[in-house]
Amino acid sequence: MDDSFNHADPIYTSWEVEDPLGRDRDTDLVVVTTRRALCRMAFVAAETATRFERDGIDHDPVAWMMTPRRLFDGESALDACLDRTGFKRAVILHSLCFGMDAMPQQIDDLMDDDDDFEEDEIEKAFAQSQAPGHNGRMRMIGKGQVTLAVPHCRTSVPYAPPRESSRRAHRPKLKRRAEALGAMKAHP
Repeated sequence: MDDSFNHADPIYTSWEVEDPLGRDRDTDLVVVTTRRALCRMAFVAAETATRFERDGIDHDPVAWMMTPRRLFDGESALDACLDRTGFKRAVILHSLCFGMDAMPQQIDDLMDDDDDFEEDEIEKAFAQSQAPGHNGRMRMIGKGQVTLAVPHCRTSVPYAPPRESSRRAHRPKLKRRAEALGAMKAHP
């Protein structure tokens, strides 16, 4: 991981920040995005500021958000974190305190290969949570969108630890992640 900022590095030579207090112009870049993408960016901005405060990093979090990074293939976090991949890279970088920048592959090795649920799995889980006698934690927030909600009362469903077969299935994936993390720490 690289904690230094090298002004001579070509990745940092051409970037521009618009004055947020200036009036909008016809020449300003128009970004069409979703609310989900804006939430990703807001989350990364908050995570960045929190980490810098918590770890005593003497760097402006807004400058970090606006500066091109190798982590985002030369884009700034402001642009890259609108996308899910950039968002996940930033969250991992800050959550594990891996410095200010990293090579994308170092972080991608830690990401989950199968983190997407199939739509029918989500619908099935939602239907189960709404069944009579089940103190459901899922609720609909829009067409096809489901979120988890923590009820104010205890659930009657007892906790069951994962079966040994499911634990065994995740061991190779966890081993790969541990190896990638060890390699990152061994070669900063």
